[in-house]
Amino acid sequence: MSNLNVGTYIVEFRDVPAVPTRTKPRPQRAEVGPIHIYEKKVVYPQSGGLTGSEPVALNASDATSTEPYLHSGQIDADGQFGSGVVVGPRTVLTAAHVVFDDQELRYVNSDSLRWFHRRHRDVNEPPPQTPRGCYIFTGYADQRIRDNSPDISSPASQQLDAAVLYFLGTPFGPNLPGAGGYGGYLVSEGQTNWLLTSNNKMLVGYPLDGVTPENQGRLHATAPADLSFTPLYGGVYETSSIRGRGGNSGGPLYVELAGRYYPAGIYLGGFNRTLVKAIDCRVADLIARAEAAANGDGNSHGGGVTFFSSGSTVSAFDPAYITVLIEPAEAAASGGGWQIADVDSASEFRLGASNTVALVGLGSIRLKFRPIPGFAIPQVGNVELPNAQNVKVIASYGAPRLQLSFHTTGTLTLIGQVGTNYLIQESSNLPFGPWSPFTNVQLNSYTQSFLIPFPTGAVSRFYRAIALP
Repeated sequence: MSNLNVGTYIVEFRDVPAVPTRTKPRPQRAEVGPIHIYEKKVVYPQSGGLTGSEPVALNASDATSTEPYLHSGQIDADGQFGSGVVVGPRTVLTAAHVVFDDQELRYVNSDSLRWFHRRHRDVNEPPPQTPRGCYIFTGYADQRIRDNSPDISSPASQQLDAAVLYFLGTPFGPNLPGAGGYGGYLVSEGQTNWLLTSNNKMLVGYPLDGVTPENQGRLHATAPADLSFTPLYGGVYETSSIRGRGGNSGGPLYVELAGRYYPAGIYLGGFNRTLVKAIDCRVADLIARAEAAANGDGNSHGGGVTFFSSGSTVSAFDPAYITVLIEPAEAAASGGGWQIADVDSASEFRLGASNTVALVGLGSIRLKFRPIPGFAIPQVGNVELPNAQNVKVIASYGAPRLQLSFHTTGTLTLIGQVGTNYLIQESSNLPFGPWSPFTNVQLNSYTQSFLIPFPTGAVSRFYRAIALP
């Protein structure tokens, strides 16, 4: 093309019906300057025979204000579009190939990375945010160069296909990638493998290929279902239950735990099968390093954005890592969380079943836990943090304390042990009674509410709960 105005263009490609075994490449950015000829090589990748449910566009309300979707966003990596999810206060998890140029076999221009939190085309068009840097695994770029196969990753590169963007504050504001919120994540480790559970799962992201123009740039998700995954190699899993499209790459694979959804994997793509990289200990370490860098615990960086690799020297001295696991699942789902005393602000709690944080130079810390109605706060003493070691803390919220409360809506709320039978009694005379049976309740969850009749005239009514053997 000639006689173009100077500026930035997005180059889109069309399908070639005469070659059905190939599909069009993803849209790419092109910078046009004065009096110059620009060339860029593109490869039409092989198309696959994927089956399974596809993500569908969400409505604007769900996409921008409903858990867990509101933690998602779209990534523009120098004209390559992918998906990501906010997993920490200052970190976004995605796939490494989203920030890697398969044609030029190099990372994209770091100054061209853009994050669009909660984007939903024509409804919510947020201003772009620029990350300070990106943590990836050592060897990913070298492996892709050895592969030399645009848009087709080898098993060796798939095992390294994870990246974490981190964000620093600017003179114009805090630059938090999730507007202060984040979704946490589940780590598959040892006998705990979230992708192999029977829990409901779903894929979330921003597909482009094969999506109608009005839905491009809108968040999509598959319906929650018990998806079946098969382990392949190095934390990579396959399934034929769902399929994504170009643009979905880097999006989260969510797993349900106690009624809430947490990221447990990263969508990689696939031609004849859908591939997902599990969030394992190595990916959790990647997230922790990026979060530490965002909190000022890494090297000071000069100039533009710099990419670092997990496993390379990223700090003047090795940080310690602390992983806090919240138990039981009902406590995590009810808002259980923790903070570091005298370090975190009073209102800043890390929520979710599992969080890993990198810390430098603290030696010993004291944990504080978020109170939850009906649960006893975990009792954990000082925690010693040797450098370069990962310390795991299991924080067990005590069994729910028996509580009975009245609300002006005319309801009683009972908090107690799941599966226990309780006798609710009533009386018009305190403290002597007599007490009469009002109802029997067996708790199917730790809390249950029910209506009561309002007292008539000047008669007061009092209620109490007694656990039955």
